[in-house]
Amino acid sequence: ARIIEIAFPDDPQHFGDQVVFEPVNLEPQDDDEHRPPCFEVVAVLSPGGWHSFLLRGFDPGAEAVDALEEALGAGGFAFERISAEGRSAADPRRPDDDVSVPTLAALVAVPDDGEDADLRRRLQAVVGSWPLPLLCPALDRAAGDEVAAATALRQLERWNP
Repeated sequence: ARIIEIAFPDDPQHFGDQVVFEPVNLEPQDDDEHRPPCFEVVAVLSPGGWHSFLLRGFDPGAEAVDALEEALGAGGFAFERISAEGRSAADPRRPDDDVSVPTLAALVAVPDDGEDADLRRRLQAVVGSWPLPLLCPALDRAAGDEVAAATALRQLERWNP
């Protein structure tokens, strides 16, 4: 089997790994029909060779998120939305008002031999027209832009999408 779930950046990354697994669901009581079963890996036949970044920020809606996923896929990256639709946070443009905006959290996997800066360029090309950003200080840092990383970190601390 091939692992199709992207792990968080600080967790061991098994996305794309080809594995042998024990065919017993580790979470049989889970009533969430949308969640795939979880199996114990017995052996890794070949590692996938990916690393990931966590993106957080504005959710422009399903159509725009689908376009983002398609654009990243065309560049050889993998995208996985991890937040539920309907999630929201205070609008960072109006901190004194009780106005919220939809937010998104997603994981993006990059081949280990790929370019983090290419992912960043593709993200900027797609989300640059959105009214609010999709932020990833770690990606900014990996792409060599410490100023953008610091700015994104400050935005995330204030906004907390």
